[in-house]
Amino acid sequence: MQSTRALLAAYQIPLVNTRFAATAEEAAQVANELGGPVALKIFSPQIANRADVGGVALALEGPQQVLDAAIQMLRRVRNLAPDAVIQGFAVQPMLSRRDAYEIAIGVRTGRDFKAGPVLFFGHGGTETQVIQDLAYALPPLNMKLARELMSRTRVYSKLCANRGRAVDLDALAMILLKVSQMVIDLGELTELDINPLWASAEGALALSARIRIAPASGPATERLAIRPYPKELEQPVQLADGRALLLRPILPEDEPALQALVGRMPAEDVRWRFSSRSGSCPATWPPG
Repeated sequence: MQSTRALLAAYQIPLVNTRFAATAEEAAQVANELGGPVALKIFSPQIANRADVGGVALALEGPQQVLDAAIQMLRRVRNLAPDAVIQGFAVQPMLSRRDAYEIAIGVRTGRDFKAGPVLFFGHGGTETQVIQDLAYALPPLNMKLARELMSRTRVYSKLCANRGRAVDLDALAMILLKVSQMVIDLGELTELDINPLWASAEGALALSARIRIAPASGPATERLAIRPYPKELEQPVQLADGRALLLRPILPEDEPALQALVGRMPAEDVRWRFSSRSGSCPATWPPG
């Protein structure tokens, strides 16, 4: 749990204040220190969905309720998932965002994804597997690709409807970009589940997250189907008149500026450069 929290913090992904407790008694003590109602969640690497085994209890008031809930939770989990190794509990203050949507964001790898790691986005919460509203994309992402991934889900239309429940869509897209960067940086990352992630006008906040790691078989970028932007090729250039420029590979975000440049070029230059009479840079090559 601590490693998950540290990883999200390193990539500046907001996570609700979470305290770890190794025993039921320690969970009660943590609840007493936090004060107010808390949420209690079982912690086991073998349990992907805590709700399926009764591993979540909400709005618990006071240490005695937390102690009783933790003891009952242990009994249920040991009965429903006897092979699971229970490492303790997560204790979190109960928060309220009535207008928030529950979103799921994460990473998948394995035999079902032959093109390497994939990112997913969609409807989150306890019924994610039932609703089946996840869309997938290959990393790396930029803001445009992140928004396109989001738009391929049914929940996206709700996020955009803004009927009294405005959502900061840029904050969601930024979470996707940060997860994408994780995949680029960390060859050991084999699975990541951020679910639920609250999405509202206040931004995005992860309530629960789970990671799985394994020894990397080589450099992180070699497992990607699409190589990331080659930042190592960037080179500062000093012109004779003293101006400093940055020589770098082209980015998708450069398209508007490139189109503007081509729009200012003489028609003859455009024809010779692109074999086209169009006044804009062709989106495909050769131009159709």
